[in-house]
Amino acid sequence: MYNKFITTTFFLLSIGFLSTACTEGNSIAQQEKPAGYVNKASFQGKWALTKDEAILKCVNVGGGITGTTVEIDGQTYALSRNINNVEFLPLQYWLDAPTEDIGTFKNVCSDVMIDSKTCKVSLNDMVQYADKLCK
Repeated sequence: MYNKFITTTFFLLSIGFLSTACTEGNSIAQQEKPAGYVNKASFQGKWALTKDEAILKCVNVGGGITGTTVEIDGQTYALSRNINNVEFLPLQYWLDAPTEDIGTFKNVCSDVMIDSKTCKVSLNDMVQYADKLCK
C-alpha cells in the first residue's frame, strides 16, 4: 500500500512538472510572429511607442494611397492621419521625446510638438517600415 502511494505521488508530480515545463517554453517571444511584428530591441530606427512590441500594418485607403496602423495589446490605432475610421494613437502609447534648451529658447522639441508642453518621438520611422509591407 505504501509503495502504491509513493508511485502514484511520484507519477502525479512528474506529470505536473512536465506540463509546467511545456507551457513555460511557449512564451510570446517564442510564438510565431505575424507580418509587421516589431519590437523595441530590434527595431531599426526611432522607437516611438511606450510598449516594447507591436504589429505595424500598411493599409490601402483608396486611390493608390496607403496609411499605417499599429496594433498594441489587441487594439488597432492609426499612425497616419489619412485613416479616418480608426482612432489615432493615444498619447499614453506614444513615447515622449526629450526637449532641450537652445540659447534663450526653452523646451525646444526636435520631434513632434503636440502642445506647448508635450513633445513626442516622430512616428516617421514606424510609418516608413509599415509602408514597405505594402510593396
